[in-house]
Amino acid sequence: MAEIPAGSRYVAMGSSFAARLAATTGAAAEGAGPEYVAASAVSAGHHAWSATPWTRRFHLSLRGGAPYHPRPAGMAAVAELVVAALSQAPGEPGEPAAPGNPGAPEAPGGPA
Repeated sequence: MAEIPAGSRYVAMGSSFAARLAATTGAAAEGAGPEYVAASAVSAGHHAWSATPWTRRFHLSLRGGAPYHPRPAGMAAVAELVVAALSQAPGEPGEPAAPGNPGAPEAPGGPA
């Protein structure tokens, strides 16, 4: 399969979709009352075309997993974020750092 250029409209479209999905999910969680772990905030630098992807690229086969769905590394990283959030005292400020990804994400609003 041909590579999709990093600067293509597909990257912008994916980033836009991911931002809308994160905003909608966050708003739904806020309205319902559960604690929300914003994996999108720390996974942006791990989009499907990054050097360390947490999701799969688009492909026509379901062999190896569905397109744009999590890879094992992404699932493990998000699980660690959930455990860290559950380990915090209720009302404790701060957002857990991404496992193996200290600091700010590479591309805010990118695919989660």
